[in-house]
Amino acid sequence: MKNLGPIILLLLAGATLASGWREEWRWGMVGALFLWAAVLFVIWRKETRFAPGWVLAVAIVLRLILFPLPPVLSDDVYRYLWDGMLTTEGVNPFAHRPADPALARFHDTAMFPLLNSREFFSVYPPSSQVLFAVGGWVYGWKGMWAGVYAIKGLLALCELAALLILARVLTRDKFLLYAWHPVIVLECWGQAHTETIAILGLAFCIWALRRGRAVAAGAALALAGWAKLYPLFFFPFLWRRMGWRVMAAGAAVTALLWLPFLAGFSPFKFKESLDLYVRSFEFNAGPYYALKAVSTGALRLVGMIGPETETSKVVGPVLRGLFLLCAVGLWWRDWKRREGGVGWSFEAASALLLMALLVTMATVHPWYFTLLLVLVLCLKHAFWSWHWLSVVSLGTYLFYSHGLYWPFVWLAWGGWVVLAWRWDRPSAWLGDEAE
Repeated sequence: MKNLGPIILLLLAGATLASGWREEWRWGMVGALFLWAAVLFVIWRKETRFAPGWVLAVAIVLRLILFPLPPVLSDDVYRYLWDGMLTTEGVNPFAHRPADPALARFHDTAMFPLLNSREFFSVYPPSSQVLFAVGGWVYGWKGMWAGVYAIKGLLALCELAALLILARVLTRDKFLLYAWHPVIVLECWGQAHTETIAILGLAFCIWALRRGRAVAAGAALALAGWAKLYPLFFFPFLWRRMGWRVMAAGAAVTALLWLPFLAGFSPFKFKESLDLYVRSFEFNAGPYYALKAVSTGALRLVGMIGPETETSKVVGPVLRGLFLLCAVGLWWRDWKRREGGVGWSFEAASALLLMALLVTMATVHPWYFTLLLVLVLCLKHAFWSWHWLSVVSLGTYLFYSHGLYWPFVWLAWGGWVVLAWRWDRPSAWLGDEAE
């Protein structure tokens, strides 16, 4: 009976793969993922003591099962390959929008019609671009699908390396949760997102921090930050714990990564695309939806806007400003707490900052939770509210196949509110995260 749980997880991973290929079967995929999460929770609650090697072996098989899944849930990988192709062709991927006439000679490629952001400059920083270039080279050698799976394979190897590091960082029960987590396995191996690079960098940073290796920690955090940007906000926490060597190592890695892309790079173009994500896109963002509904209703009530107008163009930037205020407040609070000799751990402070980011974003795709799951699993508290939110958010994938969306948004964020208020309030755990 002890091995029945892992066997069920493997079967559910197979069901996820089988039902993920076609849109009309996507119900089965979401159902299998939900069951996967429920079975994992039961396994964890029963405190079954699996040997670490067995946990790792099952984790690798789960990942290999989902690796063949094509990019049916997210088409980001086509932009990855496009950027990589441009790099191998000697074109800076930050310099032009894909639809730019200057790139007309590439418009007859197989991937161009598949791009979902042809009017936007690339927003993928250089840690990701270096990896994309390998995919671009394979594309020129063996074609589009070879390039897609080359990028998937490299991202999967990043997560596999992170998995091996986290086996040394996390407690046995927390490592089981990470290793068999459906969100981690699906998003890192099934759909290939650049969060895997950030996970590897962050995992290595935590490992180095716990061993007092400042240069390695700073270099790893820079690698993570130049994959997804927001880990750069963790640098003040790391600097306060390990000194200026962290910043020097981070600066060196930053210079090394950006050097090949400086010619033709414009920070204004980069910021333009980032701003579009804040102002124009919205998805699965419970607090954002709530604020937009309240502000729109209030302004309509007093006659300041008409019935066809809403406040989405304003709410996104306001929430971004709120996050920046939260970040400054957390940096200051971390500084003050450490003056007395006791403070939050790096993982706790970084987790709280990332929670603030996710709560204030206008777009929250399921894979955005992966890095936070790593951080919260490093803490004493279980944080079931964030596990709930990440898992139930997988149901929003049905929006693309069946048009079903809002029930999962409200179930995900409503459950998150209840669980966060009941068990995960900051006062319940931050005081326990002393260094």
